[in-house]
Amino acid sequence: MIRNDSLNNLSMLPAERTTTYYYFTLLLVMGLVGAILGPALPALQQNVGVTTETIALLFTAKAFGAMVGAFGIGRMYDRFVGHKVMSLALGLLLPTFVATPFIHSFSLLLLLTFVGGVCEGGLHVGANTLLVRLHREKVTPYMNGLHFAFGIGAVLAPALLGVSYSIGTGILGVYIAIALIVALLPLLFLRTPTPEPHSPLLGNDETVPRMRSLPVLLGVIFFLYVGAEGTFSGWIYSYVIARDLADKTSAAMLTALFWTGLTVGRLLGIFLAKRFAPQQILPFDMLFGILAVVWIALLGETFSTLAIGTTVYGFAIASIFPMTMAFAGEKMKLTGNVTGLFFVGAAAGGMTMPWLVGQFFESYGPETVLAIALLSLGLAVVILGITRLSVGKSYQ
Repeated sequence: MIRNDSLNNLSMLPAERTTTYYYFTLLLVMGLVGAILGPALPALQQNVGVTTETIALLFTAKAFGAMVGAFGIGRMYDRFVGHKVMSLALGLLLPTFVATPFIHSFSLLLLLTFVGGVCEGGLHVGANTLLVRLHREKVTPYMNGLHFAFGIGAVLAPALLGVSYSIGTGILGVYIAIALIVALLPLLFLRTPTPEPHSPLLGNDETVPRMRSLPVLLGVIFFLYVGAEGTFSGWIYSYVIARDLADKTSAAMLTALFWTGLTVGRLLGIFLAKRFAPQQILPFDMLFGILAVVWIALLGETFSTLAIGTTVYGFAIASIFPMTMAFAGEKMKLTGNVTGLFFVGAAAGGMTMPWLVGQFFESYGPETVLAIALLSLGLAVVILGITRLSVGKSYQ
């Protein structure tokens, strides 16, 4: 079913437009902050003088911090003024982020990374929750735009680091540049009204009992999606090298192609969301993702076929996260607490599924990467089907 004209009317008041742009800017900056850790890792390792295995604990600290922040700070959006909570999180993120390239103690660096993760988790919850409150039933294209902005930030981060190295400022230059933007954001949010909570589109007495399972089901979808994304993006390089399908340069290019496909997919999702409802788009996203994994498993013996499969995979799954979030905003009251639980599930999936690959990669072979990605998306399709049944007639 195609969306009706009232939902296609995406005109905004000037204040709504300004607030929307602020949320997009915040997520773009979160993309920069989140993605800079990977390419900056060798320099940070040199600063603190630890092994590669030890410095990798920064990723765990960051992910665990994001879970704590999503749950802890997420609840604050239901009790306090949302933009003040965001400004507080940004104010705490700023010193932890700007201090990172100056730290020479691994324990202190680990602590700062954890605290930064807490702030990031809380800010992600805030941006998603408040965007839904702002746009309500029309949120879907804006939600795709929000996550597209995050993808742009993630793509720009390594490029900015390269520029910083080329002018001789190393990681210090890029960290300070990003920190300056972080410092400006509270000034924007403190002068902008916070969107008020609203009731979901579905809220009659018949629907409520069936909707009680919805947060859990959607949380599982977030767990499985981020698990599928993290498994593929984190392990495709090792998969290609272990199977001797390409050299290191080409293998690294595949990772870039995945993120390119993901970013383009989210851009297209903005326009698709103006015409189709989230529950119409989600099954196609998941099924095309499954087909891309099957393509790689059956035909991915050359770099060209691998490149096609990898790009299509990123493109196919790109809208799953924002579409699921938009669907939640349409079908239930999206509180900070509920959104926080979604992000806890997402963070848990991002840690669990790639970890499982690591446990079986050597014993069962590199095909474990594709198996876990396929399993995650397959289960997501099943859970989506159960979700449709639990919502029942509200889908009609």
